Amino acid sequence: MLGGASIISRALGAKDNEKADLVFGNQVVLTLGLAASIVLLSSFFIDEILGIFGAKGELIPLSKAYFKIIIFGIPFLAWGMMSNHVIRAEGRARIAMLTMLIPAIANIVLDPIFIVWFDMGIEGAAWATSISYIGSASFTAWYFFKRKIRININTKEILRLNFFYCKKKYSALE
Repeated sequence: MLGGASIISRALGAKDNEKADLVFGNQVVLTLGLAASIVLLSSFFIDEILGIFGAKGELIPLSKAYFKIIIFGIPFLAWGMMSNHVIRAEGRARIAMLTMLIPAIANIVLDPIFIVWFDMGIEGAAWATSISYIGSASFTAWYFFKRKIRININTKEILRLNFFYCKKKYSALE
């Protein structure tokens, strides 16, 4: 994510929008593909993952309840984090800051609503967090698809993996 954003920033600075678009397309495909893989694997190996993170005894049922909900927010979190770096690479630091503020503020607001008012406990915390990730992802998706920006994601060609950008080392792309 960070390496791609750096390449995008340099490409935009060099007025090479095609390269910036291709690198961004690679980031989108790889980020969402990796996130989907994590969700799929996490769904099958919940107990093992919780064990690695130290869940024991009475915490296992609570951890499982939280984890089963939170894993579906992972693609939204991944999209938001990747987008944040790209937006910053475009020179839009304030917009990038919003991509981080939206889930933070939404989670602060939604936690007491779901946990206390709706009496959902740990599941409420998980839903609040996942919904917060969805908010950030929605904002960044709106930013990329609806605004006039420097990165163009509106073509299918951009969303095909370009293995040149995937396998080359950072310095080889300069």
